[in-house]
Amino acid sequence: MNLKFTGTENYKPGVILDLLSQSYHDLLQDDPEFRQSVIPEWSDFDQEVSNRPEIFSRCVFFSWFENDLVGFASFDPRPKPDFGLVGHNCILPSFRGRGFGKQQLQELIERFRKLGIRLAKVSTGDSTFFIPAQRMYLACGFREVRRAPWQRDPKKIMIHYERMIE
Repeated sequence: MNLKFTGTENYKPGVILDLLSQSYHDLLQDDPEFRQSVIPEWSDFDQEVSNRPEIFSRCVFFSWFENDLVGFASFDPRPKPDFGLVGHNCILPSFRGRGFGKQQLQELIERFRKLGIRLAKVSTGDSTFFIPAQRMYLACGFREVRRAPWQRDPKKIMIHYERMIE
């Protein structure tokens, strides 16, 4: 079950916001403070992708299984060649557990490799909601490098990972 990846050509505003909202539904319901802090950011990101295709077509891609949109990934290559940052990424809940998240992340790492990026960095939360993401990063060769308070809410902890790219 391999994914296909497409760029942001013909991007319809709202798709990224919808993918993130569906993927984080349970956390958004359980944590209103989290919801208040991320929805405006996700909405802004969605608009940026729509308004600046010349930039975002290079660092955002959508993941498809057969004819179904299953998720997306984004990255920031600007610190290259030293490192690249894994950005927003998600797989819709109904498509989880099939290895799609790992395939999507491997595609992102391959894009880093083609750009000459030597190190990938990513962070995720340390709550139980993020355990699947934590496992996926480790399964893709990332290693935990530190834990630190989240800038937006110091009561929450972020786990930071890195992975060398051959």
